[in-house]
Amino acid sequence: MKRSLRLALLLLTALVAAPAAAQDLTADEIIDKALDQNGLGFHSGVVQMRLTVLDKDGKEDVKELLVKSKKGDNDNSKSQVTLLAPADAAGEAYLFLANKDREDEVYMFLPAFMETRKVSGTDKKGKFLGTHLTYRDLETRDLQDGQATRLADEAIGPHDCYVIESIPKDLDDSDYAKVVTWVRKTDYMPLRVEFFDAKGNKVKRMFSDKISAKDGTKYVKKLSIFPEGEGSTTVEVLDIDFNAELPDKTFSKDALGQ
Repeated sequence: MKRSLRLALLLLTALVAAPAAAQDLTADEIIDKALDQNGLGFHSGVVQMRLTVLDKDGKEDVKELLVKSKKGDNDNSKSQVTLLAPADAAGEAYLFLANKDREDEVYMFLPAFMETRKVSGTDKKGKFLGTHLTYRDLETRDLQDGQATRLADEAIGPHDCYVIESIPKDLDDSDYAKVVTWVRKTDYMPLRVEFFDAKGNKVKRMFSDKISAKDGTKYVKKLSIFPEGEGSTTVEVLDIDFNAELPDKTFSKDALGQ
C-alpha cells in the first residue's frame, strides 16, 4: 500500500498512543507503525485551528480555519478546509481529495466570485493561505515508495527517537529531495521533520511544540514550521472533535462554501 510522509499527515491527523517498540525495527516498519497510528493527525473528525504567519521582517498574519476530515475506502482520504477569520476572507474554502492510485485533487471556493476552481499544475507550488506551506505540501502524495533508511537513533531532549531518512522515488516530481523524520519511540509521534533540496540544502524544518490528548487520543496541539530565511508558520489546534459524524456529501465540490 502507498505510504506518505507529506505535510498533510503532519498537519491534519492525530496519533493514538502506542506501546514502546522493539529496537530492531526497520525504517519501513517504523514509518508503517507511525502512519497506522496516524502520526500528527486524525482519520476522521473536525478541528478548529489558528495559523500564525511571521514574514522575515516580523510582520504577523493570523487566520482561523475549520478542518473536516474523513478516511474513505482503500486508504483514500478527504479534507475540507474553510476560513473562519479574518472577516474579509471568511468563507473561502478548499477541498483535498487524496487518491491512492492517482494524483490528488485540490479545489478552492472563492466567495467573492461564487465559484469553485481546481488547483493544478504549477499553481500547486503556490503558498497555501499565505503560509509557508504549498498546496503540494498538503497533499497525501507518495514520498516513500522510493527509499526509507533508518539512521542512528537520537534523543530530542528527554525523548529517545528513531531517525528515518526518506528519499522520493521520482525526484523530478517532488518538492524535496530528502526528508528526515525524528519519531518518538514510546508512541511513534514525529517530533521533528527536516526537508532538503537536491543540493543537500535544508529548506524547511518542522517541530511538534506541544502534544496534548483528548478522549485518550494524542494529537499535536501546536506545530511550528521554519523555512530557511523566510520567517515562520505556527499551527495551533483550538478545538478538536474525533467523533464528529461527517456525511460523504460534505466532501463534494458542490458543498464548498456552504
